[in-house]
Amino acid sequence: TRKTIILVTDGANTKNRWTSSASTINARTKLACQNAKDLGITMFVIKLEEGDDSLLEGCATKPPYYFDLTGSSQIGAALQSVLQSMGETRITR
Repeated sequence: TRKTIILVTDGANTKNRWTSSASTINARTKLACQNAKDLGITMFVIKLEEGDDSLLEGCATKPPYYFDLTGSSQIGAALQSVLQSMGETRITR
């Protein structure tokens, strides 16, 4: 089986449970994405409207797996593209 994460985000790292420092949260995001990729997890990232493009594009496994949307009406098409990229899919727990 292949492991996949589809991350849909507004991209604005403004606050988490420990801090409201965007640079600290961005560093944790970058580390989490790298850890997932190091484990062989394929990362698709869908950014909606705002956020750090370089951080989020770097989270995606490869550039075509990063989607920079300008409006919520584009989410359906982006998810369809993700599913096509994934090929035959079976969701498991």
